[in-house]
Amino acid sequence: MDERRQAQHDFPGGPAATASYRAVRAILSDDNNAERGLAAARDVLQSVLAESGSAGLIDVALHLAMQLSSALDRIAAEHGLAETDLIETWQLEWGTGHCGVSLRE
Repeated sequence: MDERRQAQHDFPGGPAATASYRAVRAILSDDNNAERGLAAARDVLQSVLAESGSAGLIDVALHLAMQLSSALDRIAAEHGLAETDLIETWQLEWGTGHCGVSLRE
């Protein structure tokens, strides 16, 4: 079984879940060079675009949004916060470009 089929087999959500995992893993994989992690994630997403078009990218974005929502729900519950309060706080950080690297090439 090739690597892509094995990765899809490992994720019940199918190709969108696999690509989501690979993109996030790419970003997290290099603590010393955020730009390299973003480039690797970009490669994953460009591969999705080439193989599945914009519908594939939409599926990946929706999967990531659902996973983020679920994670924020768990974090909020652990801290006794409302999910909407937590997302508002995070949105302020996102708007500042907190990661320090450009998302555009």
